[in-house]
Amino acid sequence: MISREDRLMVHSVELPPGYIPSPERHLLNVRDSTHVNRAVKWLESIKAKTVLDVGCYDGWLDFLLDSKGYKVSGIELIPELAAAARRYAERNFINYSVQVGYVLDLEVTNKYDAVLCFETLEHMPLEDAQECSRRFSKWATKGVMVSLPDQDHHLNSQHLFTPTEELIKGMWGSFPEYALEYVPYPGTPIPSNWFISHRV
Repeated sequence: MISREDRLMVHSVELPPGYIPSPERHLLNVRDSTHVNRAVKWLESIKAKTVLDVGCYDGWLDFLLDSKGYKVSGIELIPELAAAARRYAERNFINYSVQVGYVLDLEVTNKYDAVLCFETLEHMPLEDAQECSRRFSKWATKGVMVSLPDQDHHLNSQHLFTPTEELIKGMWGSFPEYALEYVPYPGTPIPSNWFISHRV
C-alpha cells in the first residue's frame, strides 16, 4: 500500500532560480481564464471580499483576484511554488500570505468570506477530499467553490479518484444553495470541468 507521504512526493515541480509567476499569461489558457471568470462572477454574487485559495500553485489566480479588489490568502503544498508567490507579491507590493503544507495538516484560524479550491482535491485520497469539503464550510462565512476535472483518474498518475456527478452530489449536495455546472472546452484536449458551489 502506498503511504500518504509517498503520494505527496509525486507532487513536485522544478522551477528556474528566481522564478516569478505571470498571472496574465493564464488568461490566454481557456481553462484558466474560465476559472478566473467563474470565480469573479460567483464572488460578486455572494458579495465576498476575502478569499482563501486552497491549492494556490504560484498564486497566479490570487493576484488576478487581487487586481479586482479581493483580499486573497493561499495554501500551497509545494514550498517552491509558495516561495514564487511570495516573490511576486513582494515585487508588486501586494499584501499576500500563503501557508505551506498539506491542507489537512495546517491550522486555519482565520475566517474568509469564500473558499476556492480549483483542480486540487482530485490529487488527494477521496477520504481526505471529503474531509476538506467539511473543513471548507467551516472556514468560509459565505460560500465555497470547488472545481474538479472530468477525467478518469487512471489516465493521470497524479489523480487519486475520478469525480462523477453522483460522487460530487454525495460530497456537497446537502449544503445550502448547492449548484453544479459542467464546462467543456471544445476543440481542445483539456478535460472538462465540474464547478461546484454552495453557501454556508
